[in-house]
Amino acid sequence: MAFYIIIWFFISFFSLPFNIGRYSKIIPLLFLFLLFLYTGLRFEVGGDWDSYLYKYDKYNYINNFSDFISISEPGYGLINLLSIYFNVDGIYFVNSCCALIFYLNFYFFNKRFKNILFPLFVCFTYTIIVVTTGYTRQSVAMGFILLAISGVLDQNKIKFFLGVFLAVLFHNTAFLFLIFSPFLFKNLKINNNDFLFYLYSVFSISFILVLLYFATLGELNSYTETDGKMSSGGVYMRLLMHVIPILYYIYYRPYFLSNFPLFYRFFDYNLIFIVVMFFLASFLSTLVDRLNLYFFYFDILVLLFVYIKSTLEKKILCWVLVFVSNSVVLILWLNFGKWTALKWIPYQNYFSNYILNFF
Repeated sequence: MAFYIIIWFFISFFSLPFNIGRYSKIIPLLFLFLLFLYTGLRFEVGGDWDSYLYKYDKYNYINNFSDFISISEPGYGLINLLSIYFNVDGIYFVNSCCALIFYLNFYFFNKRFKNILFPLFVCFTYTIIVVTTGYTRQSVAMGFILLAISGVLDQNKIKFFLGVFLAVLFHNTAFLFLIFSPFLFKNLKINNNDFLFYLYSVFSISFILVLLYFATLGELNSYTETDGKMSSGGVYMRLLMHVIPILYYIYYRPYFLSNFPLFYRFFDYNLIFIVVMFFLASFLSTLVDRLNLYFFYFDILVLLFVYIKSTLEKKILCWVLVFVSNSVVLILWLNFGKWTALKWIPYQNYFSNYILNFF
């Protein structure tokens, strides 16, 4: 338990709004490297460990393309086949490749804002600690979704559709991001007509939710199974992590409207989607939990935009709000998480185990 708390305090400290001088480029890279080792070289850690070890074993016995597709999405399957080809014992090669994809996308997405540490601070207590080690395939998809979102911000259609395509190769729920494609076309009327925008929001979100609801019933996109059931008991805690970014966005919406006229509707759309998930969580918790994972970029973008433009006092206030809320989430997860003690504690790592055994 102390392992997670220590890392959280280090990331929190270095994300404070002070100048770290010549170390400003080295420290973020060091944190990303350490987190890569944490995610990629974990040993018997994470909610998906047993299920993905089982998948890895199944890939050893495929006979045709149909067998290959039936196990998992093709992107994840290809990494497993590469691991088998190189005769790697265990799934640390697979996990390392998946972690590398996520952190590279995370780095390049946030590099555009010249701030890596604050996004790590925003995402650490759930997306990084839990998702990258508990939802391996979806974490890769989430990484590629950052590429797609960069396409929206840059009004780059190739980047957007490439990001969505690569994300779908690892988790097919990522196809939902195709509904964001209209925001790439600034001349479409939904971007400057309130009625059409809200009409599109209602119909597109409803369409996606219906599709994913039936997919969930058919177990086409199930979560990691632990007791034969899909558990989403902490869905409200994870949704509540959006509250501070939502309040900041509502308060600073005039700023987004004036500074980002080409894609402020994109932020509005994300806000509507998240609010809808709040209402659906009571009776579609598994579906909402699955969708909610992808929207971590909304928290990063809103808080980072606000953080960058604010005075020092407002930066500190933002830091305090995020630190307190995320610390509460971390404490609750460490002490009351249904599977935390079984799947994440104690933390073990291939690299550290090798070093200890060597000496």
